Amino acid sequence: MKPKRTQKHAPNSPLIRKQAQPNPLSGSPRRGIKLGKKRSHLIRFIQFGLVGFSGLIVDIVVFYLLREIIRFPWYISTVFSIEVAIINNFLWNDAWTFADLAHQSKGWLARLKRFCTFNAVCIFGAGLQIGIMALLLLIPTIHRLPNILSQGISAPWTSNAHEYVTKVIAIVLVTLWNYSLNLTISWRSRK
Repeated sequence: MKPKRTQKHAPNSPLIRKQAQPNPLSGSPRRGIKLGKKRSHLIRFIQFGLVGFSGLIVDIVVFYLLREIIRFPWYISTVFSIEVAIINNFLWNDAWTFADLAHQSKGWLARLKRFCTFNAVCIFGAGLQIGIMALLLLIPTIHRLPNILSQGISAPWTSNAHEYVTKVIAIVLVTLWNYSLNLTISWRSRK
């Protein structure tokens, strides 16, 4: 009986990579390359969505403060509230959503580069958001919202309810744009 031969493989060979590898997002080994990537993208998108939701809250609160308290026009309030939300989202995404990819390029200079790229993608998304809001505000029925809401709600923001509704619709539409571009550009894997 001959002894079994064991083959030695280079550390980066495809045979070694197909073994179960730890998934930094779930803490458990992946059961296959394809399943692991799909699950990883799903978890990452959910995290991105949660961070985006926190950004939505930041965005709306800052928009409210600038629009209702300071009395800036809607477009100026939108620009400032978007930038504050972008900073919030970058910090959370870099520390949580894309932490495994962020750790591949450490240092403040690498982080600054990621922030600039993230900011550029999101600023373009902000332009899309403002454009979508402007288009939606052209719809005559949208302007009936303040009258409808003021019948049941007594709050200062109801006079601008149509702006809040169009803002939320625009944010939802721009989220997919921001996720896909930031995943492929801002936090691309450095292999």
